Amino acid sequence: MKTIWKYQIELSDTPSAIQVPENAVIVLIETQNELPVIWFEVETSHSLRERKFAVHGTGHRIPRDGRSHVASFISSPFVWHVYELI
Repeated sequence: MKTIWKYQIELSDTPSAIQVPENAVIVLIETQNELPVIWFEVETSHSLRERKFAVHGTGHRIPRDGRSHVASFISSPFVWHVYELI
């Protein structure tokens, strides 16, 4: 079954892992109740796999370790940038 799942992510530049179904597609990254959240479109019959994300503030150092920008969001007064470790 295809559906949308939501996960809270850490507001940290240290990568944190979440378990999502294989081939899950990010549809939105935003704050909900002042917490950063990522929504995925998932196929519930797929096996889970680990994906790692880190959140960097504007002007913060971004390591050169294979991080790929996936989205940015505003949590006033800050703008945050979400990277996935590939």
